[in-house]
Amino acid sequence: MTRTRRKTVTLVHKNAALLATITTVSAAVLCTSNAAHAQATGASFSGTGPVVGLRGRTVAPDPLRPEPRNEDEEILRRNYWTYRSVTAIRLNPLGLFSDVRFSYRSRLYQNLDTVFRDAFVAFTPVATVSPAWGRVGAFAEVQPLALLNLSAGAEFIGMVGTFDTVQSWDSPQARVSDRDQDVGGANKWSYSTTGFQLTFGAAFQIRLANAIVLRTNARAFYSQLNTRLPEAGQRAADPMNAMSNAADRRGTSVWYDILQDTVVPTRGWFAHIDSDVLFAPEGAGLNIGVRHSYTQAFFGKSDFQNTDFCASATGGIGVRGSATDGCGAGNFFDPNGPMHRIGPLIAYNIRESYHARFNAPTVFLAVQWWVSHRYRTGDRSAQETMLGNSTAAADYVASAMPYLALGFSFRGDLLYPRR
Repeated sequence: MTRTRRKTVTLVHKNAALLATITTVSAAVLCTSNAAHAQATGASFSGTGPVVGLRGRTVAPDPLRPEPRNEDEEILRRNYWTYRSVTAIRLNPLGLFSDVRFSYRSRLYQNLDTVFRDAFVAFTPVATVSPAWGRVGAFAEVQPLALLNLSAGAEFIGMVGTFDTVQSWDSPQARVSDRDQDVGGANKWSYSTTGFQLTFGAAFQIRLANAIVLRTNARAFYSQLNTRLPEAGQRAADPMNAMSNAADRRGTSVWYDILQDTVVPTRGWFAHIDSDVLFAPEGAGLNIGVRHSYTQAFFGKSDFQNTDFCASATGGIGVRGSATDGCGAGNFFDPNGPMHRIGPLIAYNIRESYHARFNAPTVFLAVQWWVSHRYRTGDRSAQETMLGNSTAAADYVASAMPYLALGFSFRGDLLYPRR
């Protein structure tokens, strides 16, 4: 097998873990599970969605269902099932995603005003399965107004260890490029394990002048994963990381999260925020705008080694910490974040029918350039050399290469009760 063919097979195998049709019963989870939340904020992975409660397209009657006889009948429909489907392909980093989720909603108000009509509360279990991991848990969600959505949930995580997905290191300063992970997979440094994750979300949107929509989707995660050192026979010198040769850098303080594309603490917090400015005129199905995405992992002193490099007063790399006092108050240098990317976002909502079973089919495209990323903004070998890491041109992606997400989504209401 040629080297090019081996690389292609590696990429397909590594990202096949993200290609799974996931069926769940949920209120709000990763990639926005329910229709209203997904509309309001757009999925982090998919990057878009029409605007809920602030519709930019005239709502048409559902030809498969007779319309209510009057507004009173519409108000009485308090509880019903809804679903949401998102399928997308992602590049830089590479990934495939297909997600189908169901949730049970209870309407908060008997009010047909746009701001109150889409208000609801939900609490439902979650079950997610893929070839590389599985999750079970429960989420609670409340949308008091069409402008605001709040959610919280907890999930138990089981990692199978396939597709090089669970690899861990003992410092955020260790190298974690795509090539490093390929080497780790070849050396069988990935493994199966368990853990849990808490997720807290807040989404806000508002329409200005009947054409401009501002929206933000912020999520904070607390994860705890039971990581471990590789088996004794797997602790061979890592040719991609000189510090591994010196002190067995692979350990238990950080691991690579393929969905967030960064290392995160094995016991700690990380966050992701998407902010959009959209041109979405009333009566049109086309949304065009700009999205900014922010990702940051928060590391504590215990996540670093005493001999790691400290942060300088200017925010760069300072002196190496000593074996006794490290970096004093824990001011270690984090080379991984924060991560920023920005670029155009476009979505076309083919049609929308209120309470239709098949509703709001939408094609979307997000193109974002990396402003800050350890491995996706060009060659940063000088920094890695200062950190004591070996470097290679293949570890870095040119800054001209954008993050791309192309996909299709739709939603609908199931078993919507009638009077």
